[in-house]
Amino acid sequence: AYVLGTLFHYLVKPDPLEEAFNEFMMKVDRYCANRHLPDALHKRLRAYFEFQHVKRRQDDSAVAEVLPHSLRVALASHLYGHLLRRNRFLLQDCNPQFNTMLLMELREVFLIPGGVIFHMGDMARELCFLTEGVVEKAKNGKVTSTMYGVTDSSNMLGE
Repeated sequence: AYVLGTLFHYLVKPDPLEEAFNEFMMKVDRYCANRHLPDALHKRLRAYFEFQHVKRRQDDSAVAEVLPHSLRVALASHLYGHLLRRNRFLLQDCNPQFNTMLLMELREVFLIPGGVIFHMGDMARELCFLTEGVVEKAKNGKVTSTMYGVTDSSNMLGE
């Protein structure tokens, strides 16, 4: 019985990260209830945090942070070099050091479906490369074009 009890304890041991997330989601529920937010907005908030939680659980960027600079450059080149090669027209006159610095600054960001990346007329502060998924460009609420992360030859977007 002791062996089975110990084995059972380790097999069903709760995940502390999952427990912390569940506590956080209860706070979100209380926040929405205390502010009398509409159900649709409450569901959007929950969906956003659940989406981010799943993506954060897949985040392994801490591994790259402890690598020496030369290995981080090689890693960034392998992971993101194709983005610069696919958008050659933008960076063709830049020196290699600038392109390397740009590679080192690239980060993956996961966006919730239906979210807004930026609005027309916003000041350009970021350059985005679509690597996976679909982005719709809309004007006055109507979709004017669609970009696909896997198939578009130029997958860069910005305002």
